[in-house]
Amino acid sequence: SINWTRGAITVAGWFDWLAALPLERRCTLPDSTRVLCVHASPGTDEGRGMNPQMADDELWELFKECEADLVFVGHTHQAQDRIVNGVRLINPCSISNPIAPDLRAGYVLLTADEKGHRLEQRRVDYNHEAVVEAIQKIKHPAADLVTQHMRGQR
Repeated sequence: SINWTRGAITVAGWFDWLAALPLERRCTLPDSTRVLCVHASPGTDEGRGMNPQMADDELWELFKECEADLVFVGHTHQAQDRIVNGVRLINPCSISNPIAPDLRAGYVLLTADEKGHRLEQRRVDYNHEAVVEAIQKIKHPAADLVTQHMRGQR
């Protein structure tokens, strides 16, 4: 499945762009909040990432050197909002690959100005059957797995 996907994004002209993306992004909000965006944890796309079962001390081991006030992290596709040792850790969920039982697309809206910032978790319904049809139409090698996931069966 990964080789099929790599081939598809290469043919579409996206592979080099994706490969060139940095492991992390940093910015500072107008209120001076330091923001870090990562996939799994600082410096890596792999590993456990942030999951709801992790104790604060386990999370801190992953993020203790993040040098940020607010960290956005994905990887596990499980919406979370936690504060560990003064660092706010946010997993916005997943737009296209949320985990059952809530199969709505999930994201976080960040609004910021000089007075502060606000985060709002949002969920949006979408047509999972259209995804299933598209995956089957292109003959994706993991179509059965994707279908089960889209229908909340895995």
